[in-house]
Amino acid sequence: MVLNTKAARLATSLCLVAASTLLHAAEMTIPLTVHYALLTQEVARQVYTDPGGIARVWRESDCRFLTLDRPEFAPEGDRLRFSTHGIGSLGADVLEKCLGPGQWRGYIESLMKTEITPEWQLKLKIVESSLYDEQWNEGLLSGLLWEVTKGFVHPKLTALSIDLAPPRDEVLSLLKVWVPSSAALEIKTILDSAFPKNVEVREHGLVVSLAMNVPDRYVRPAPPPTHPEPPLSSMEIQTYQQAFERWDAFLVFVVKGFGGDLVDPAIRGKLFDLLLASRYQVLPLLAGLYPRSQGDPVRRLFVQTWKGLHEIVQESAQRGLSRDKLLRYVGFIEAGDALVTLERAAPGLGIEISADGLRRLARMLRPEAIEDPLHYDLELDSGLRTLFGLPPEIPIEVVPEPVPESAIDWMFAAYAAGTEDAALATLKKHLDRWVPATSELDRYIAVMKQLLEHITGMALQGSALDAGYQTIYRAMMQATALKESCWRQFVRKKTQVTYLRSTAGSLGLMQINPRVWRARLL
Repeated sequence: MVLNTKAARLATSLCLVAASTLLHAAEMTIPLTVHYALLTQEVARQVYTDPGGIARVWRESDCRFLTLDRPEFAPEGDRLRFSTHGIGSLGADVLEKCLGPGQWRGYIESLMKTEITPEWQLKLKIVESSLYDEQWNEGLLSGLLWEVTKGFVHPKLTALSIDLAPPRDEVLSLLKVWVPSSAALEIKTILDSAFPKNVEVREHGLVVSLAMNVPDRYVRPAPPPTHPEPPLSSMEIQTYQQAFERWDAFLVFVVKGFGGDLVDPAIRGKLFDLLLASRYQVLPLLAGLYPRSQGDPVRRLFVQTWKGLHEIVQESAQRGLSRDKLLRYVGFIEAGDALVTLERAAPGLGIEISADGLRRLARMLRPEAIEDPLHYDLELDSGLRTLFGLPPEIPIEVVPEPVPESAIDWMFAAYAAGTEDAALATLKKHLDRWVPATSELDRYIAVMKQLLEHITGMALQGSALDAGYQTIYRAMMQATALKESCWRQFVRKKTQVTYLRSTAGSLGLMQINPRVWRARLL
């Protein structure tokens, strides 16, 4: 067959385009994890369907039967180990008596290989299996009983099929939401080309690699700037602040939902640390100190925070997160992991931490919630305070009578007030809007020191902290106040007295930032 010159040129051009696409593309893989708890739940749904979560795999009579319960999957090197408890008998009914081999109680254990089909079906293949008694001893059982047991059990396990298409579709559809509209058509082509590459046995579950080809221009990071970077404009800072507010509201939504499901002080403490660490990342931006060369600060914050959230969820699952909620958390974490992988593997795509993307991710975790997961305000959040061991409400202080002018009279009044609360209120009243003149510095320092000592004593009251650490804490309180504000709460701007405020919006003596301590977590 001979092509004309024009057709030959067209065919050659198409071949070159195809070759160029192949040569200038990098393979990116996104892990989909099938946790062993979920695998166990799925085999229970398909096989252990009788009342009480058992599987009556065979029953001819009270003398000839096999019943299984308590299935469990776990890793065994590069193999998958399946074990199940069982009760069985292979006797003969003679004159209302059961003659022959005695009843067996024990465990069946199978080592398996795993594979995933092009249709995204996870399949199991038994490599070897054994029968044990209740003490996990082998070799004391009837060979005939074992052959019969294998004949019933193996077909059920090898017929087990787990459809990975729904979690794949959920992750891919979420990725499309997070990619800017300018790259929407190309990312659709990339994601639609996804295929299952392999499946590995890991510590926490089976990891299926979701592979796709990404054009090389998206894989290469942006080159560093060759000239000094101009500061962020006020418009850019405002845009990033709004994005940070959405992110912080989302994270609070996640923390409240997750912390409410697990009443574990250690886990809640880690959630508290994660929330505050995320908020502190905002301060350089608010102060105008964020370098452009580090890219979108919200994307960076998402990637950094997500790693910590993933670890907390992983630890919680090991501590016994109930299986009905584990499904939601696993899907939620898998989706976030996919976003982090996409951001790291193809930074040129520029994922957007959009409101729609965050809302969709939040609904994966708490589909029943009716509140807006991105609502942001600076009001007290009694639910979040309770979660972290704080009183749900902040007590309203009783303002004492006017303070005498004389320092001696004032100290006597504070002593005569009789209670620590009254003394604290008196101290605060005395210091209210006091911007000391040079001649007042000695008296101001003495009063401020008394305030710091007083609130430190209140914080340590009833504390289990060793005496040595209490001494350190007392010193740290005063040193921190000195470092943050030089013991100043107020400053004078022209003729007006106002709170000491940093460029990042932190206030007062300890430079507390309202965005960091949003929801009144003090």
